[in-house]
Amino acid sequence: MTVKRAGLVAAVLVAGAFLFPDLGFSQPPPQPSTQPTDVDKVLTARPGTVYYGNNQIDKLAAGYDKVTVSPVITDYLIVINMRLKPPAGLHFVEFYPGIWCDMVVPPTQIIPDQWVDSEGVLHISFMFLRDSFGLFPPMMEGNLAGQGAGGAGEGVHWTAELGAIEADIQADANNDSTAPQRPPSTDPAERKKEELAEDGGPANPTGLLVPVNRGFHEFEATDKTGIMLPDNLLDGIDINDPELVQARVVLKVPDDAKDGCEVRFFFSDKIRLYKVKNNAYERILHQQAYDVSTFGLDNVLLIEGISPSKDIGTGTDAITVALLPKTGKVATDELRLTVFQIDVDVDSNNDGFIEDNNDGEDVYEAMRPGRILTIDDPLEVQNDPMKSDVKAALISIKPLLPSGRVVLSGLENPEYVDIWVDRVKSNQLVLPYEFDLKNNTNFLTAIFLSGKHTGAVRFQLQYFPQNAHPMVEDVVRLSVVETISRTPKVNNIAFWHSDSRWSLRSEIAIVRNIINNGWSKNNIYLDTNNQDNDVEQCTVENFKNKCPYNGIIMIFGHGSQEEIAVAALKDLSASENYCAGTGLIPSKHPSFNTRGNLSTYYTARANTNWFRANWKPITDEVQSMLILASCGSGSTSSQYPDLLLSGVGGRVQFGYDGEQNVVVNEYNMNLLFGNMTGKLGNGRYRTARAAYGDGSNYKGARSGDKFIMTGNGWTTLGPAPIQSWTNMFPDFHTPPDKTKRKGCAGVLFDTYMEDRISASSAVRCWPGSPTTSSRRWVRNPMGSYGISLDFDLTTGGIIYSRAYAIDCVSPGLKASDRVMLSGDRKKYGEDYRWSFK
Repeated sequence: MTVKRAGLVAAVLVAGAFLFPDLGFSQPPPQPSTQPTDVDKVLTARPGTVYYGNNQIDKLAAGYDKVTVSPVITDYLIVINMRLKPPAGLHFVEFYPGIWCDMVVPPTQIIPDQWVDSEGVLHISFMFLRDSFGLFPPMMEGNLAGQGAGGAGEGVHWTAELGAIEADIQADANNDSTAPQRPPSTDPAERKKEELAEDGGPANPTGLLVPVNRGFHEFEATDKTGIMLPDNLLDGIDINDPELVQARVVLKVPDDAKDGCEVRFFFSDKIRLYKVKNNAYERILHQQAYDVSTFGLDNVLLIEGISPSKDIGTGTDAITVALLPKTGKVATDELRLTVFQIDVDVDSNNDGFIEDNNDGEDVYEAMRPGRILTIDDPLEVQNDPMKSDVKAALISIKPLLPSGRVVLSGLENPEYVDIWVDRVKSNQLVLPYEFDLKNNTNFLTAIFLSGKHTGAVRFQLQYFPQNAHPMVEDVVRLSVVETISRTPKVNNIAFWHSDSRWSLRSEIAIVRNIINNGWSKNNIYLDTNNQDNDVEQCTVENFKNKCPYNGIIMIFGHGSQEEIAVAALKDLSASENYCAGTGLIPSKHPSFNTRGNLSTYYTARANTNWFRANWKPITDEVQSMLILASCGSGSTSSQYPDLLLSGVGGRVQFGYDGEQNVVVNEYNMNLLFGNMTGKLGNGRYRTARAAYGDGSNYKGARSGDKFIMTGNGWTTLGPAPIQSWTNMFPDFHTPPDKTKRKGCAGVLFDTYMEDRISASSAVRCWPGSPTTSSRRWVRNPMGSYGISLDFDLTTGGIIYSRAYAIDCVSPGLKASDRVMLSGDRKKYGEDYRWSFK
């Protein structure tokens, strides 16, 4: 960066406190020795003093003849005081710069008489450029010649050894490096560009860009992706962390001025500064005095961003290095910088809030499971967008940078979610999405996510400066799980059986199986003799006003693609009387009983429109599960597009597209409910969707006939834990590192729950377990579906947790009505236990 060298020529010297008001000096810094050195023939001056600045050069240049000053290239002035034993008439000097630097003055410079004072001290000022390697010439030499009135005087050859005092902090101030940690360039041309950029200014208002260190590697180029490292929350760093920025500090001081020479660094609390040596680091403290002899003259530094700068200004924050010799001027250098943070935040600990600071979710937002999303089931959100399981993500750049590119892109399975610009999903976002920082026309402070497929998802937000290499990135992880299921709001079973020809053996066994898995009540409607006009429990009142108020409704009877038999009667007139005023349809033709002797009976039937008018409002509210065990009830024929299944309502419906019979029905019902109760399949098929699969395991009465499922397949019979978060989270290291063992854990249920029972009661930790806190329900607009807790294992130990079944209930149910199911467990379920260390 541009080097601010302390001091002016003796005529314009001012106090150090004035020169450096921000450096915290309580008194002026040490001044150079004014005692000249007496040397005969060979003259030395130590230390010389280096000055910088075009303004200073301009002021001094007036004392020279034919002096030109470069407005761009860094120039230096050397002031040497020499006591001479001059021969008579000595009054001008001739000097030779040699090959050490490029001179901007002619090789012979006339020195005015007044530059030799009354004490015989000659004040000589040289102006030169550093060579291409940034080195100072070790010495200057020339001839002093006396000139009297009549001719040349005695010549004296002199050598002035230059004792440069310099502090230089170097960095990639123009922000164009593609190397890891962006060290300063070693190319001379590039170094000049970096030097010019170190002061900020209109061309580079940010100065050096330093990202806030987020505490873990996120770059895919490393083998530590997603693994948390010690960060600015702790007194430590990983020196390979790509979010740290390298700098270099170069100090120059003559050997005889090193004793007692100190170096100090001045910087704000927006950063931390480290010295690197032998693959280790040492923290550099603000204003701390370090002895130059032990600190070293050439050191690699690491700059760690702690918090964003307030604004960019012209490089709002800065690092100043000051070199303070006991003899000689203070030499300083300043590196202007801007600490910035790009951030995409989600509710990574699933507590219902998004924290945007490093003390919160940023610490583990790239770790499993991250934000949990459920698949956004369109059947759940018809005509009500707010029921959609849409989660917000917040985006910020602090401070907002004036240039560069910020790109949001997918890192892992981005197609598993949809991204929207608003919560009601009116405008979908296509990745990669680039923010226009220069014009600030399309910057989004929030986006909205909805799940499509189950699995892990990662997104990254990257900042690209002037080149194609991202300077920094932020990564967040999401886990999309199956749409959380719902149980019906009541746990009653209705069993409607209007045809006495069928055996009840299998159906009663099915009902008992469901009851033994937490369903507490059943309503069986039977007509045991369809050769009379007594329909027994199969009355119109029961069918219209009682049957639809059950969580599971099974109807067994004759049917077609348009109708299903409600009752069987001996006479046509009885059938007509049964249907009178109800909207039900009496039989016009008899049905035939082929069981034994040939006989006939008449039926009362309900069609799709009748169900839609009389059942659907009720079964939708109750979220019933409907099984229509009748021929044609689930027909897929294009002749009958308005299926019976579409009219009965509820959440999920099953029926037959062709014929069915007793044997087929028994097989299908046992398979369906065996899966859903966990009696079959080890509890893996507890939702209707999972239990049904693709339907290939289910039968019809004839080849090609199918057992059909429609509606919402995320219907289940009762809640159960589907996973402990300890299988996913936290992401422990090998070997374990206790300093990194903080985070969030919990249990996720497959069913929406009520949260009227406190999470602290529903999930409890055993006495003596390490610290846990913030137990809370995980929820979305449709209900709660898990319990999470924060933990702290930095002191070791094992956390034992337990989810209590009696306090984990489904929506609309009392704790005594329904408990969670786990496999084919007993009626009251089991408490779910887990531990982690």
